[in-house]
Amino acid sequence: HTVLDNFSRKILAYTISRYKTARTILISLKQAIFSQFKTQLSNQDLDIIADGGPENDNFRVRNLIRNSKSLVNIQLKIAKRDVSYSNSIIEGNFKILKQFLRKRGEIFSHTFHKEIDFFVRNYNTIRPHYEHSTYTPDEVHENPECLNVKLILDQINKGRQESNRKSCCKVL
Repeated sequence: HTVLDNFSRKILAYTISRYKTARTILISLKQAIFSQFKTQLSNQDLDIIADGGPENDNFRVRNLIRNSKSLVNIQLKIAKRDVSYSNSIIEGNFKILKQFLRKRGEIFSHTFHKEIDFFVRNYNTIRPHYEHSTYTPDEVHENPECLNVKLILDQINKGRQESNRKSCCKVL
């Protein structure tokens, strides 16, 4: 079970379990909330976007949200029901994880946690994310303003391409 920041695509928390249960979802959610906000949760608005599976939309998750109202305003939004878009961002993350695990070859139950820990560190801090061009999820999460550089580079590249189109290159 993974909690992913929609903006930076950073994996904020994860739990490994054989089964999809409300308990493991709650562990991941609490871990993500407290790792991101420490004790300074007041005046925060969080949207949790999940699919409508019973592990995500149940009494325990809604109870956590209800009991957190004094600390943080959490809204559970079910993809394609409460919001018009899907949860494809998290599904894309799982696709990358599956590809990573296939490339690793045979993985044993006693090394599985280490493999996932390695994947998360690699995903967050080493490999740039497609959405952010040259930046890793950690870089965007810690410095959201760095995405402005991407827009500037795009404008520079468009200007260079236009200039090249206008110049005449002839072979004599």
